[in-house]
Amino acid sequence: MAVPVNPSTFEPGGANTIDDETGFKVKMSEVSKRWDGHFVTDDNWEERQPQDFPVIPRAQKVFKDARSVPAIVNYTPPDKSTLGG
Repeated sequence: MAVPVNPSTFEPGGANTIDDETGFKVKMSEVSKRWDGHFVTDDNWEERQPQDFPVIPRAQKVFKDARSVPAIVNYTPPDKSTLGG
Protein backbone atom coordinates (compact mmCIF):
# COMPACT_ATOMS: atom_id res chain seq x y z
CA MET A 1 0.00 0.00 0.00
CA ALA A 2 1.42 3.35 -1.02
CA VAL A 3 1.86 5.96 1.66
CA PRO A 4 0.14 9.23 0.68
CA VAL A 5 2.47 12.21 0.39
CA ASN A 6 1.81 14.94 2.89
CA PRO A 7 1.77 18.21 0.95
CA SER A 8 3.23 20.11 3.92
CA THR A 9 6.43 18.05 4.14
CA PHE A 10 9.68 19.23 2.59
CA GLU A 11 10.76 17.51 -0.56
CA PRO A 12 13.85 18.66 -2.50
CA GLY A 13 12.74 20.11 -5.83
CA GLY A 14 9.06 19.64 -4.98
CA ALA A 15 6.95 22.76 -4.68
CA ASN A 16 3.44 22.99 -3.33
CA THR A 17 0.56 24.06 -5.53
CA ILE A 18 -3.22 24.15 -5.44
CA ASP A 19 -5.36 21.65 -7.34
CA ASP A 20 -7.63 23.96 -9.35
CA GLU A 21 -10.51 21.46 -9.30
CA THR A 22 -10.62 20.63 -5.58
CA GLY A 23 -8.72 23.52 -4.00
CA PHE A 24 -6.49 21.17 -1.98
CA LYS A 25 -2.76 21.73 -1.54
CA VAL A 26 -0.74 19.10 -3.42
CA LYS A 27 2.82 18.63 -4.66
CA MET A 28 3.65 20.03 -8.09
CA SER A 29 4.90 16.59 -9.18
CA GLU A 30 1.35 15.19 -8.72
CA VAL A 31 -0.48 17.65 -10.99
CA SER A 32 -0.81 17.92 -14.74
CA LYS A 33 -1.98 20.81 -16.86
CA ARG A 34 -5.36 20.05 -18.37
CA TRP A 35 -6.49 21.27 -21.83
CA ASP A 36 -8.35 24.22 -20.26
CA GLY A 37 -5.24 25.42 -18.40
CA HIS A 38 -6.15 24.08 -14.93
CA PHE A 39 -3.59 22.18 -12.87
CA VAL A 40 -5.27 19.01 -11.56
CA THR A 41 -4.32 15.64 -10.10
CA ASP A 42 -4.92 12.36 -11.92
CA ASP A 43 -8.22 11.90 -10.06
CA ASN A 44 -9.67 15.04 -11.68
CA TRP A 45 -8.12 14.61 -15.13
CA GLU A 46 -10.53 14.97 -18.07
CA GLU A 47 -9.75 14.33 -21.70
CA ARG A 48 -10.79 16.97 -24.17
CA GLN A 49 -14.08 16.22 -25.88
CA PRO A 50 -13.72 14.81 -29.39
CA GLN A 51 -16.61 17.04 -30.45
CA ASP A 52 -14.31 20.04 -30.03
CA PHE A 53 -12.53 18.86 -33.18
CA PRO A 54 -15.21 17.84 -35.69
CA VAL A 55 -14.09 15.98 -38.77
CA ILE A 56 -15.99 17.41 -41.69
CA PRO A 57 -15.89 15.27 -44.82
CA ARG A 58 -14.80 17.15 -47.89
CA ALA A 59 -17.06 17.12 -50.90
CA GLN A 60 -15.53 15.37 -53.85
CA LYS A 61 -14.96 17.59 -56.84
CA VAL A 62 -15.74 14.92 -59.39
CA PHE A 63 -18.50 15.72 -61.86
CA LYS A 64 -20.36 12.63 -62.88
CA ASP A 65 -22.23 12.64 -66.21
CA ALA A 66 -20.73 15.98 -67.15
CA ARG A 67 -21.82 17.24 -70.54
CA SER A 68 -20.11 19.71 -72.78
CA VAL A 69 -21.77 23.03 -73.51
CA PRO A 70 -23.33 23.02 -76.98
CA ALA A 71 -22.04 25.60 -79.41
CA ILE A 72 -24.25 28.65 -79.88
CA VAL A 73 -25.67 28.79 -83.37
CA ASN A 74 -26.67 32.26 -84.52
CA TYR A 75 -30.13 32.40 -86.07
CA THR A 76 -30.43 34.15 -89.40
CA PRO A 77 -33.96 34.69 -90.64
CA PRO A 78 -34.72 33.62 -94.19
CA ASP A 79 -34.55 36.26 -96.88
CA LYS A 80 -38.15 37.04 -97.94
CA SER A 81 -37.11 38.33 -101.33
CA THR A 82 -35.98 34.91 -102.45
CA LEU A 83 -39.01 32.98 -101.18
CA GLY A 84 -41.21 34.02 -104.08
CA GLY A 85 -44.00 35.31 -102.02
